[in-house]
Amino acid sequence: RILVGQVVEVIDGNTIRVNLGDRAETVRYIGINTKETNLPRRGPEPSGGEGAEANRELVARRQIRLELDAQERDREGRLLAYVYVADKMVNAELVRRGSAEIRTVQPNVRHRDLFVTLEQEARDDRRGLWADQSEPTTPTSLAQGTSTGLLRSPGGWAGSTGSSPTRAARRAATRSA
Repeated sequence: RILVGQVVEVIDGNTIRVNLGDRAETVRYIGINTKETNLPRRGPEPSGGEGAEANRELVARRQIRLELDAQERDREGRLLAYVYVADKMVNAELVRRGSAEIRTVQPNVRHRDLFVTLEQEARDDRRGLWADQSEPTTPTSLAQGTSTGLLRSPGGWAGSTGSSPTRAARRAATRSA
């Protein structure tokens, strides 16, 4: 399903507020995650503002197209979508820039392979999140010998012990070093 709307607020690096004509919706980008800027108990994560700023640059006050996947809403009631400005998919552009990492949650996996490729290129080129020389350049999916990307089920990250993909990648890189 495709929806067209106007961005009225950039909440963070992977969440926006959109006017869809007769209603406003909070939209969470499918397939990616950015550092948080508004963590109630801990405050902002390092580099948290970079994802939000990149997202703001791409979508603020712009007309957008939302492409929905198999599951239309998350457990918080947010609309889940691939977000486009003209012909550019914002989710993919944020990963390409290194402003976001992949976070694929079943059943919304339509663009997973694209995201995996773009994240690996960003890691290889040390863009954005991956500019820190101490970060591993091999994503968890490749470190674990798979090429299908990271999958998250309601129970946690596939192939990990319930931790984030970045922490799992660090553990995998440490074990192989």
